[in-house]
Amino acid sequence: EGSEIFVDERFAFPAPDLSTRLMGKPEPVKRVKDSSGEDLTGLLAELDETYARPFTKTRYQGLTEEHTLEIELQDFEAAPWLVLSGWLRPTDSSINLALSQGSIDSPKGLKVEVSTDDGSWTTLHENYGFPAGKLKTILIDLEKAEDAENIRLVRLTTTTEIYWDSILQAEKMDSSMITETDLEPAEMELRYRGFSEWYRMNETSPKLPDYSIVSSTNQRWRDLEGFHTRFGDVSELLNQIDDRYVIMNAGDEMMIRFRETDPPKEGFVRSFVFVSDGWEKDGDYNTEASATVLPLPYHGQTEYENTGSETLFSDPVFQQHPEDWINYHTRYITPHNFRNALVFDTEPASNE
Repeated sequence: EGSEIFVDERFAFPAPDLSTRLMGKPEPVKRVKDSSGEDLTGLLAELDETYARPFTKTRYQGLTEEHTLEIELQDFEAAPWLVLSGWLRPTDSSINLALSQGSIDSPKGLKVEVSTDDGSWTTLHENYGFPAGKLKTILIDLEKAEDAENIRLVRLTTTTEIYWDSILQAEKMDSSMITETDLEPAEMELRYRGFSEWYRMNETSPKLPDYSIVSSTNQRWRDLEGFHTRFGDVSELLNQIDDRYVIMNAGDEMMIRFRETDPPKEGFVRSFVFVSDGWEKDGDYNTEASATVLPLPYHGQTEYENTGSETLFSDPVFQQHPEDWINYHTRYITPHNFRNALVFDTEPASNE
């Protein structure tokens, strides 16, 4: 009780350490201001789904004019963790291709700089990445900076479209105070659900699904063609990381049930961290092999490459686990109906 845990939910190369971090309850920093000098301290003082937009957009989604947040710290020695929460509006494959063919640079991740009492700035991270999607928290360990105990200011510079909800400080706590228990699912079932209604509070908020409302059960996208996993029990495919996986389609739902555990002992609280391993592939026209499920991804793959001559029988994942296409991946999806679902007006045109 009185402590919090976080995972560094950052998209970066190399990938961040995903260990659970234990810290004291995060508190507001002393001051935050943007590139124009506007004070954002109050807006970023708590996690409350009100977002700061400290940038000017460009004509490309996900890319902004270069902008900076300057963060003045409270007592550093007591709270050397920076805990930043927000959401990312990303570019997509077509935007990335357009940028690669022009003179405009792609979005740059967060450059992290620190300043001590003498007013000079030192780069702590040249490219720290960015929040890995919607409603994410990233962590910055300021103790890794030289002369860390004298840090008073932190500067974040980027051209990525990030909307910040809160920027807080927290004290480090001994990770031995955590007891971690792996909970294995008791049941994993794949089923069809449809599409949730989406809502958005305002222009700085992310679009989020309302699970209580199903807006449609019809095919909504030009789905990727190929074999997907049949509905029903899929536990065997997900009990370890072994390149056997569930191939889900848009509108599918996976229900995962865990057995209830004993309550935490007195003086302790419990948090849950959901851990998954897999891949995502979208249907953007400029995404590699965006019209098909093939080629299949696998661990140890150095590059996702499509030659155009792939067949299921020649795919390395199929060759490793061919029985899965007998027992599980038997649902063939095609975009034929979606692609040809045009409505023609048969009424004669009016002369008016």
